[in-house]
Amino acid sequence: MTDYQFSKAVLNVHEQVRQLVDYRIAKTGPLMFFTADTGLGKSTGFRKAIGAAVWGNGYNDHKILILVPNIKLADDCYVELNEMYQGRIGIWTSDHDTSTLAPQQNPSVRMTKEEAAKMDCLIICHASSKDAEKWVGHRDLVFYDEDPEITHATTITLADFALA
Repeated sequence: MTDYQFSKAVLNVHEQVRQLVDYRIAKTGPLMFFTADTGLGKSTGFRKAIGAAVWGNGYNDHKILILVPNIKLADDCYVELNEMYQGRIGIWTSDHDTSTLAPQQNPSVRMTKEEAAKMDCLIICHASSKDAEKWVGHRDLVFYDEDPEITHATTITLADFALA
């Protein structure tokens, strides 16, 4: 995606994410969290920052772990990142594992845990994160993409006020 496709608010969030990633690379320390309303581009921002702030900024050997809420989002993240950084992205979920005979989704790629763990950037689901401690290896940066909350909107008309 090119920047002209995003609003100024989203581009601002992308820049804030980039600055936070730059800071984290320069200075290790306790966990850092970045929050913004759903739909403002946090996920796209960190995906862009992987190439610009990390691999494109002299940290070519940094290893990255991305945790996402579900298999569909993991696959979407893989597809987007693999387009930008082909050959550097690994993914492992139950559906993406080559030993799964009947995946529930239609994964864009299949690989073993071992193959996925060798990649510079590894994408897994939240549910596998505890078990993954045993096989993902060292990671310099970890991005934890949250499950977006569903927002319900209601339209109120003048007639609704009259009924009250």
